Amino acid sequence: VEIRPGDVPARSNLGTALAYLGRNGEAVAVLRQAVELDGGYVPARFNLGLALMNQGERGAALKEWREVVRLKPDHGEALTQMAWVLATSREAGLRDAREAVLLGERAAGL
Repeated sequence: VEIRPGDVPARSNLGTALAYLGRNGEAVAVLRQAVELDGGYVPARFNLGLALMNQGERGAALKEWREVVRLKPDHGEALTQMAWVLATSREAGLRDAREAVLLGERAAGL
């Protein structure tokens, strides 16, 4: 990343590794940089959603996964994560059982 700062896959991998280490704040920052460099790079956007979720930012995570599914409609993991958030969120504005079921069924059909 230091040698090739514009290398989106490398930046995405670094952010993902930081998230796995529990360093979610750093992961979010690095993954946001990757998304800024290439908003269509699905792995960075999906993993940004996971890191945001780990920080309790469900709404922001849901936004990232919606964009993942817009870019790649058959992304089963994003569909599943969205369904989970919509089905289990304590925030009334995020909870949507009907959409959660539809997304879960869509993911199951892949």
